[in-house]
Amino acid sequence: PVFPNHPNLPNLTFSVVSVTPPLPPSVQYIFTPNPLTSQQYAQGTVFTIDVPHTEAGVYAITLELSGGGLVKQATVNLNVSIINPTFQEI
Repeated sequence: PVFPNHPNLPNLTFSVVSVTPPLPPSVQYIFTPNPLTSQQYAQGTVFTIDVPHTEAGVYAITLELSGGGLVKQATVNLNVSIINPTFQEI
C-alpha cells in the first residue's frame, strides 16, 4: 500500500523518469491503476513492463510518485535474460 486509507489526500500519479542503460523506445511501462485515488491507497498499483526484443542485462528504472506536492522516487532493477533466442520450425 502507498498510504493507509486517507480520503482527503490527492490522487497520486506514477511515472518512469529514467532507465539506465536505456531500453528501446518500444518498451511499455504500465501502472494499473494510474493515477491512484485515495480510495485505492490500500491496494496500491501494479507496475508492468513489456520488453520486446532487447539485450540481456540489468536495467535500473527510476520510478516517481507525485501528487498534492508530494514527490518520491525509487529505483528498481529489471533483470532481462534471453532464454531461447532462436525460433525453429520443425
